[in-house]
Amino acid sequence: MQTSIPHSRSISPLRAVKSIGQYELPEARNNSYWRDNTMQMSSPKFEWGQRVRAAKNLFNDGSYPEQPASALLVRKGEAGEIVQVGRHIESGTVVYKVEFALNQIIGCLEPEIMTWQTSGEAK
Repeated sequence: MQTSIPHSRSISPLRAVKSIGQYELPEARNNSYWRDNTMQMSSPKFEWGQRVRAAKNLFNDGSYPEQPASALLVRKGEAGEIVQVGRHIESGTVVYKVEFALNQIIGCLEPEIMTWQTSGEAK
């Protein structure tokens, strides 16, 4: 059962999908790519402000042109803090901006970081 949300002419209309409690753009609802990929995205495992550790050595993938290619940026086990959570536009993959020592901010995927307690030191 769908209902319309009141809107003005300057704002594009949204429709409420009561069965799943989410909103979808009317022009995208019949797009199978949008429906199949967007509706199945998982929630981020980590949150903004959460303390984490590098789960593996992190190397330069070209994001830091001032560093040599494949240079070690962060060693496994180094502590950091999540400063932003986002998604890759095309794949929907969750990407975390993590600030490590010396104000070094690195984009990380979920397998590249772990919670602070996972390291085995705190429990």
